[in-house]
Amino acid sequence: HALVVQAGRADSLEERSHVDLVLRLLHLLCEGHNERLQNFLRHQPASPRSVDMVSATAAYVDAVTHYIGPGYVNEVTTAMRAIAEFIQNPCRQNQRVLVDTRLCACANEILELKPDHVPAHVLAVSHSVMGPVDYGKAINRLKAATATALLSLLECVDQSYIPERMLASLDANQLIDNMNQLLQRYNPALLRRLLEQHEEGLITL
Repeated sequence: HALVVQAGRADSLEERSHVDLVLRLLHLLCEGHNERLQNFLRHQPASPRSVDMVSATAAYVDAVTHYIGPGYVNEVTTAMRAIAEFIQNPCRQNQRVLVDTRLCACANEILELKPDHVPAHVLAVSHSVMGPVDYGKAINRLKAATATALLSLLECVDQSYIPERMLASLDANQLIDNMNQLLQRYNPALLRRLLEQHEEGLITL
């Protein structure tokens, strides 16, 4: 996965243009909760040199999270969507592998992103012409994809190991705030209904 990481940090869009395509291919291979291919991406038993593409995708996210800006946000969104597809069904082995990576720590950094603030070190390596409005929408899509990946890690979990590992890395209050903000933006009616049910004591938020 060193080549994937190197491509993610490449200076030119041409050099890293294939990263998004590779991640999308991995996503599509697992589309429809294809457990056989989900496991195959993690381990190729017939190959003399098995490559764990599940962990490699998480390593890619870890490598580029610090550089997320207009030039990288879409690739990381594609990676997060692929990760969700690696584990939905669920694929328990991939859940276990991913929770032992820095994925949840990266999720914290992603949920902290502010569309109106791009650090100088990110601008220095960004070659995108994405405007502030489009960038704000892209950040929201990335946060939504990140939330989906986190939920997928918890799908049908019946042991404490995965939730404990997640809680050790995640800022729960930040996660809740982001989900409320996304709901307010994209489904305000659902948010109002949830708040009403909370005030009536029917649910706990």
